[in-house]
Amino acid sequence: MNSDILLNYSKEFEQKISNQPIKSRLRLASFWLQRVINNWQIQQLNKHLSEDDYNSIVRVPSCLQDPPYKYQGYQGPWIEGFFHEYWVKNNISSHITYLPILFDSFFFHSQVHKYTPRQFEYIYGQLLQITQKSIHPDKIYFTILGMYDHPIWDWHQFPKNVLVFSANGNGDIAIPLLKGSPQFQCPPKEILVSFMGRLDGASNTGNLRQQMYDNLRDFAYFGQGANWRSIMEKSTFTLCPRGLGRTSFRLYEAISVGSIPIYIWDDMEWLPYQDVLDWSEIAISVNIKDLDKIPQLVYAHSQEDIFRKQQLMAELYSKFFTLEGVCKNILRMLDNFHNLADIQEVTSKRKV
Repeated sequence: MNSDILLNYSKEFEQKISNQPIKSRLRLASFWLQRVINNWQIQQLNKHLSEDDYNSIVRVPSCLQDPPYKYQGYQGPWIEGFFHEYWVKNNISSHITYLPILFDSFFFHSQVHKYTPRQFEYIYGQLLQITQKSIHPDKIYFTILGMYDHPIWDWHQFPKNVLVFSANGNGDIAIPLLKGSPQFQCPPKEILVSFMGRLDGASNTGNLRQQMYDNLRDFAYFGQGANWRSIMEKSTFTLCPRGLGRTSFRLYEAISVGSIPIYIWDDMEWLPYQDVLDWSEIAISVNIKDLDKIPQLVYAHSQEDIFRKQQLMAELYSKFFTLEGVCKNILRMLDNFHNLADIQEVTSKRKV
């Protein structure tokens, strides 16, 4: 383990405890109670697995399957944990071995210092033990990253025989970045184009959001606040710039309310299912250098075009843009890989 990582974590942990001693200790106590409950639930889930099942799934310690993390008021289920439960409960086996580490839970709990430095060091060590020493070089594996985008441990250091499905853009194969599976709806639209959210901060990667605002402030409605969802529901189109990762929750939230997403990207277009979906039929995808073309692309849509896109979003939603739909599509995509050479062809192209 990198000693600098542990040293930095220890300093931040001690600072947090000293700044907010009572609040921090209460949060730690609450987390560890949640962890006890979660470990019991994991044990009950793993009772479904026989010894033969472990030919298709890596046996990992429970500390690498910690409770769901909370983000923007939502505390799961997230795709990593949902897929693990889906795999076990449906008794799935595969020619590609599943690595069921809940990376996001560890990374996000670490960021808010839910672990003591010794616990952090132990769990981190277990993670490295599994991913760097226990993976057999001649077997093929896959794993899932949710919205992990902070380099506590760089994702690209996965062995080349581990295929990484990623929701947020740090991986080999794109999957949707979801907060749950809300019911699809398509309320009446009153606003042509909108964006609700911050334009600054960490999500303004490469100054992309600010450039979007500078180019489109006279064309689209911009705002912030708790009414973001109601504005999105009323919008025919929603601007969906990448965030800290190569995509955003907003893109799929827009689809869930029948608002046509305008996905704005820079270094890499991170859209899932391009082997079976034509994204131009449900969305607009624009590179940052073509921001000025967005009004033209929007105005080119007739009412029939808009209705057709909304109708197709409604038809595709449960199959592709819900947590269960993502699970089924991961299993579908695994069928495209038959041997180590197939996996390495993809993983050798990793970009950070």
